[in-house]
Amino acid sequence: MNTAALTKKNHTGGIFYTCYEDLRAEAAWTVHIREVVDEWIKKGEDVTLFIPKTYPFTRPPRCRIVCVPTIDIRFIREYLYLFLLPLYVLGHGIKRRPRAVYSREMALMSGVALACALLGIPLIMEINGSMLLEHAMGGTSRVKIIILRALQHFNLRVVKHLVFVNAELVDMFQKTYRLKDKSIHVVTNGVNTELFSPKDRTTAIEGLGLNPHTQYITFVGSFYPHSHTPLIIHAASLVIQSHPNAVFLMVGDGEERKLCETIAASLSIQDRVVFCGMRPHGDIPAFINASSILVYLIAGYSSGASLKMLEYLSSGGVVVSNCSDIHGKALVDGTHYYRIADVSLDSLAEAIKTLLVDTESAETIRRNAREFILRHFSWEKTAGRLIDIIDTTNGRKRNGS
Repeated sequence: MNTAALTKKNHTGGIFYTCYEDLRAEAAWTVHIREVVDEWIKKGEDVTLFIPKTYPFTRPPRCRIVCVPTIDIRFIREYLYLFLLPLYVLGHGIKRRPRAVYSREMALMSGVALACALLGIPLIMEINGSMLLEHAMGGTSRVKIIILRALQHFNLRVVKHLVFVNAELVDMFQKTYRLKDKSIHVVTNGVNTELFSPKDRTTAIEGLGLNPHTQYITFVGSFYPHSHTPLIIHAASLVIQSHPNAVFLMVGDGEERKLCETIAASLSIQDRVVFCGMRPHGDIPAFINASSILVYLIAGYSSGASLKMLEYLSSGGVVVSNCSDIHGKALVDGTHYYRIADVSLDSLAEAIKTLLVDTESAETIRRNAREFILRHFSWEKTAGRLIDIIDTTNGRKRNGS
C-alpha cells in the first residue's frame, strides 16, 4: 500500500470536541477553543463541536456545530446539558464514526465516557486549570469545594487520557489524585501570532479613544486574588507621584474589582486608574499595543501558563512579571521581560518607574519578546500536537506507520 493511501486511511474518522463554556464571551478560554478547532480544519480534519444551545459563539469556528438543548435556568442548564450531551455524541457518533472525542473538563464526564465506550473510541479530557484552587481562592464554601473535589475525582476515574496545559498541573493532580494507569500528556497553550502582533501605537490609541500623550500601564485579566490586582492599584499611587503623565488601565472583571475601585478612591487616584471592564477579545490587541508597560503577576500554581502572558509577549509588549518561565521555556530578565523576584509594592512600583524612563531597555524587550513567542508558541503547533495525541490514543500514527 502506498504512503498516500495509508495516510488517507489513518485520517478517516473525524474529531468530536465537547465543552461547556459560555461561548458568547470573547474571552481567552473561549477563543482557545475556536483557535484550536480552526487550526484542525486547516489541517484537513473533520471536526464536530458540541456546545450548549444557550451559549452560542459570537464568532463561530469553521467547523460543524451541534447545539445541545438546555434551559437557561441556574443549576439546571449545566446538568441538563450534561445529561443530553452523551445522547447527542452517541447519535452523531453512530452516523459519523469519529476516531476520538476531545473534551474540556466538565462537572460530570461519565455520560460522555459511556458514549465513547459504546462507540469504541477514546475520550481525551483537557485540564487547563485547577478548578478547586480557583474556587478556594475565590471564597467558595468548604462544602462546595468538597463536592467539586468528589466530582473531579470521579471524572478522573472514568477518563483514561488526560491533556494538561502545563507540567505544574500534572504535579498538582498527581499529588491530589495519584493518577495511576492514566495516559498523561502536556500540551502548552498557543497564541494567535497574527492577531497579537506589534502594531502602530498611535493607531491603537486612536482606536480606543485614548490620549496619545499619556503613558499607559495596563493589566488585562481577571480580578481574582491570584492576579494581585489590589497590589497593582497601590503601586499605581507610587508611580503617579513621579510620573504625572502615567495612567493605569485595568481591563477585565472579577470579585476583587470593587475592592480595587475602593482602594483607588481611598488613594484619590480614581481619575488616573481607569477600570475598563470586560472587553471583547478582539479589543485586547489594541490595549496591548497602546500600552507602554503591561503587568502580569501570578500567585499559586502557575508560573506563566496564562494565555494573557503569551498575548502580551506576542504583541511585543514590555511586561513586568514575577514569572520565571512559560511552560518550561526560560524567560530571560531584561531580554524577554522585566522580572520582579518578589511580589511586593516597592518592587512592582520601581520596575514600572524604571521602564518608563529606560526606553532603550524597553525597546530591547519589545523586540525579543516577539521573537521568543514565534520560536516556541503558536496555535498551529498546539493543534498539531493534539492531533498526534488523538491518533496515538486511537492506535494510529500520523506518519502512516
